[in-house]
Amino acid sequence: MAGSFLCLPGRAEPERLALVSSSLLLVTVFAVTFVAELPDKSLFASLVLGTHYRPGHVWLGVAAAFAVHVTLSVVAGGLLTLAPKSVIDFVTAGLFLAGQSGCCGPRRRTKTSPAQMRRG
Repeated sequence: MAGSFLCLPGRAEPERLALVSSSLLLVTVFAVTFVAELPDKSLFASLVLGTHYRPGHVWLGVAAAFAVHVTLSVVAGGLLTLAPKSVIDFVTAGLFLAGQSGCCGPRRRTKTSPAQMRRG
């Protein structure tokens, strides 16, 4: 049924093109997100769970969790479009600076044991 709308005789040309482009967008977004999420830590968690439980149940759980994750991301992104651009720029800059200060800030020195000092 996914491809059945491509050549429906009763549909007007612009409506059919909009449906095709929407489907193409859906497939493209799914493919890009799927590839981007492959190396995620959840991959390893689902592999471990698959060795202990039924793989079908694990797959359903992972698919449901991914669907919730994507839904929350789309909703949050939609809400961000309602905010003024200046607010988004300010928050983005603040988060960037906070991340940089955490990564590149002063490092804490840890105490070294005499054995570590001898090893050099």
